[in-house]
Amino acid sequence: MDTIDRDNRDWIAIFATAAVFVNAFITYLLTMTPSIPFWDCGEFIACSYTLGVAHPPGTPLFLLLGRVFILINPFFEDIAARMNFISVLVSAAAVALSCLIIIKLLKYWFKEKSSRFPYNALIYLGAITGALAFTYSSTFWFSAIEAEVYGTAMLLMQLLVYLTLLWYERRGKEGSWRYLLLVFYIAFLSIAVHMTVFLVMPAIILFILYSDRNLLRDWRFWALAVVILSPAISFRPFLAASIALAIISIIALYTVSDKRIWRFVLTGTLLAILGFSVHLYIPLRSMDDPYIDMNDPETYESFSYFMERKQYGDESMITRMFDRRGSWENQFGNFHNLGFWFYFKDQFSKPNIVLIPFILGLLGLAEAVRRDTKRGLLLGLLVLLCTVGLVLYMNFSDGLHGERMEVRDRDYFFTPGFMFFAMLIGLGVSALGAFLYELLAKRGGTGKILSMVPAAIMLVILIFQTAPAHWTHLDRTGVYVPGEYAYNILNSCEENAILFTNGDNDTYPLWCLQAIDSVRADINVMNLSLLNTDWYILQHKHQHDVPIPLDDDQIEWEFGKDRYGNLLMTPKKPYIDPITKQKKYLSPNQVNVKAEMVKMIIINNNWKRPIYLAATVSDDIKDVARRYLHRKGMVYKVTSEEHNGKFDVAATDSLLNNVYKYTNLDEPDVGFFNTELSMSITYPETYIALADQVYAEGDTTKAIDLLLTAKEKFPYYFRTPLKLKEIYLKTGRVEQVEGLLAEAIDRLEYKVEKYPEEKFWWMFLGPLYMENNQTEDAIW
Repeated sequence: MDTIDRDNRDWIAIFATAAVFVNAFITYLLTMTPSIPFWDCGEFIACSYTLGVAHPPGTPLFLLLGRVFILINPFFEDIAARMNFISVLVSAAAVALSCLIIIKLLKYWFKEKSSRFPYNALIYLGAITGALAFTYSSTFWFSAIEAEVYGTAMLLMQLLVYLTLLWYERRGKEGSWRYLLLVFYIAFLSIAVHMTVFLVMPAIILFILYSDRNLLRDWRFWALAVVILSPAISFRPFLAASIALAIISIIALYTVSDKRIWRFVLTGTLLAILGFSVHLYIPLRSMDDPYIDMNDPETYESFSYFMERKQYGDESMITRMFDRRGSWENQFGNFHNLGFWFYFKDQFSKPNIVLIPFILGLLGLAEAVRRDTKRGLLLGLLVLLCTVGLVLYMNFSDGLHGERMEVRDRDYFFTPGFMFFAMLIGLGVSALGAFLYELLAKRGGTGKILSMVPAAIMLVILIFQTAPAHWTHLDRTGVYVPGEYAYNILNSCEENAILFTNGDNDTYPLWCLQAIDSVRADINVMNLSLLNTDWYILQHKHQHDVPIPLDDDQIEWEFGKDRYGNLLMTPKKPYIDPITKQKKYLSPNQVNVKAEMVKMIIINNNWKRPIYLAATVSDDIKDVARRYLHRKGMVYKVTSEEHNGKFDVAATDSLLNNVYKYTNLDEPDVGFFNTELSMSITYPETYIALADQVYAEGDTTKAIDLLLTAKEKFPYYFRTPLKLKEIYLKTGRVEQVEGLLAEAIDRLEYKVEKYPEEKFWWMFLGPLYMENNQTEDAIW
């Protein structure tokens, strides 16, 4: 059959969309994180459960959505899993919507030919290919299986593009402006999920102006466009501009005869304000002092500080982008942790064939512009803004230009770019297929089957190479490290303790476990990064009964600038250092605030509450009381006696072997991401450090028993067999060395073969090769 009637064609589109949705949904569900993840997810889960205030800019709509899923999701007992499921569902919906958009674009490309074979087949094959490229792209897949904002953000971005295309098709007809009004409302609502969504708005506004000459010549729409785009600079200009335009529009409705455009401008402005109003959640909840209340944004000034993300730096991102923090080569190239190509080459295929999807995507873009200039330019501008534009705007530091290199992978910022490029791959597949068919048709051949070859090649790559490789690497099934890490730290402390933690990953999972499962809720977890801020110190002084011996005006900062224009933060009054008796200001311009606060709290506590430092804290914090630290498992207890950081052997042994949980860390077929590995090596390292101390104290048998236990519980960590070999040789147990390293190498080689993308397995294997005299293998 060379033709398909309209009804069948519509049903095929529905079937294709449903199929890619189900495929994505099952893929993400089967690989979903079963409990609390690391990084921001733990904070989001805890904030949704308690209706707290998350870190700037707060993501209030995502938190409210999470609260709904926590209440109504009957499929998961685990609260964290209920929120992880949000990403599964919305990410699959984003994939389905991308399929619909590609079908819409391709039908216009082929117009009257779209009902004939092979064009009709190329439309659906292109849409399915683009949707699968999006489904299996590594960055999006990673965000689709945990409680992160990016799945929801990508769905909203796709929805904004889809609604804009619907307006374009119906422009000039009665009611077509309703699509634009809905776009404006959703755009401002989406800011409460993540500001990334707003990346599409400059492209959409330009597309509207390019597509409608009446609007292009109308200053009133330009005024509305300025209001719509103003949040990209700051929320305060948006509030001022939107209120001013609303007032002008109301006056105009009563004074001019042409009310239609003014009605549109007023409605668009009010809908933008209404969409943005969900941010009122932030100060309203902060006033109630919830369990997590980041930045304490109760007043207009503190709310402004919060929304403008001043805690991440006083300099505007737009200003900062002109002072390059990394070389162009590193920011755009193959540089680890931040280079765009470093991430792109792994998105849709293995790096050795990355040129296939890359060329198909470029072809899709070129054909989009050639066949349908306006919509093609919209898609091209979206890709440009979300790739090159983001590289320029984010301006990541490569560590070679005076600032510390990015401490974690930053690929998630490019998720929108990868999403739109996946759609271009689908368009490229259809474009190349049509070209092959038309080329052969001109020479007297049919070429119908040959036209399917580009789609077949790309589908084979995606289904048989990309999907399995990414599945193995991203499958979180059986991964419980974050929640158990939190459980283990919390249960290392005595009742009613104060526990100082270092950063996100040894703090957010703890908050989450305390909030949703009431695990050791008696412990006051204090994050040292936040302890550098006045609002956090004040919160713990007034709300958590932490012994802070300062008046509020010795804590709360006033903002100013020095003669060089640098930001100064200084309290109204100084305090007297309890040790040096010198007058000081609790200001980051003058002292190490977090170290100073730890010292004050320890002294003022006067042994009323137990005080602990997580083993992960930095040396400047340990130096505050280094001689008086007594190691107990994963924490140091501050004591009145000198221990110099040595272990409490009995307490640590009991914690390691009777209290701590290590689910699946000895399983060969459970995949762990680098963060999970970097955090979980704390366990074998604790065993090794304890064994060193016990051995130095003369108990060789106990030291060996500890290392053998560590080897059994964490068989893939390289330092344990190396340490065992060292003690065996020192104590004349030469026969026990035989096969020790070979066994460890065999185990790690299995991990390397199964999870080649995970650098930690390679790092663990290298020293074992060297110690086993396999120098060439180690170098390779």
